[in-house]
Amino acid sequence: MRTILLPSRLPLTLDTREFASKLVDMIKEEGECKVELDFTDIIFMSRSFADQFHKELYSSDHTIDISIKNADVSILDMLRAVSNTQNDRSLCLDLR
Repeated sequence: MRTILLPSRLPLTLDTREFASKLVDMIKEEGECKVELDFTDIIFMSRSFADQFHKELYSSDHTIDISIKNADVSILDMLRAVSNTQNDRSLCLDLR
C-alpha cells in the first residue's frame, strides 16, 4: 500500500473541485489497488471537494481501496455525509 502525504501535494484547506480532481489523478497514477491518504495538518474539506472526490474516484469500474490516516473528525464526517447522499456510489473508506 502506498501512502500519499496530502500536505506535501495539496493546500491545507481542500476547498475546490479542482483540488479533488488533482487528488484523484494522484491516486490513479499510483497504479495501486490500495492507497493510504495521510491528512496530517489538513484543516478543512469543503462539501464540493468531498463530492467531486467521491464522484471521480468511484466513476470507473476499477476499485481502489482508500485508507484515511490522521484526518480531523470534521473531514471524516464530510466524507461520510457525501457518501450517504450518493445513490449509485458507495464510499468504501477505511476511516481511522
